[in-house]
Amino acid sequence: MQLSQVRIDELDDVMEIVHDAQQLLAADGVNQWQDGYPNTQILRNDIEHDHLFVYRLDGKPVAMAAILPGPDPDYANITNGTWDYPHANYTVIHRVAVAKSVRGKHIAGLFYDACIDYAFAQRCSEIRVDTHPDNMRMQALITSRGFIRQGLISVRGDSSNIRIAYALRH
Repeated sequence: MQLSQVRIDELDDVMEIVHDAQQLLAADGVNQWQDGYPNTQILRNDIEHDHLFVYRLDGKPVAMAAILPGPDPDYANITNGTWDYPHANYTVIHRVAVAKSVRGKHIAGLFYDACIDYAFAQRCSEIRVDTHPDNMRMQALITSRGFIRQGLISVRGDSSNIRIAYALRH
């Protein structure tokens, strides 16, 4: 398997991965992605700007993530901590999800490693990510890859929508 950009004709497959992730989060009691985010419009925009990536198994997408250049406005204000390198040239990994069909097969780790490699290949000095405070699966994945907790951020302009922010230096 190899990291590759999503084709627009794969949007339905990617949305299926999102729905799988929404169901898993709900089953875990995590109030993340339960409000219709990310939706088709957001993912279409990611595709059109060459920011949405997948892993394919037998030609079909089984994991997805958006890899975007910084700065990200959500990361401008951090509380309960600080960015170790506030002026870093960074890339962001967002909207990570894995298809239900490959759960338990270590695809998430392999995929995330590929995303990290791609992000650093974009000549950034740091990768920033965030996740819901109750999303223990993603926190375990992030920290297992060496990301360091930096503090808390609010996402999409909503001060009640708090996320734990992490960074990984190159």
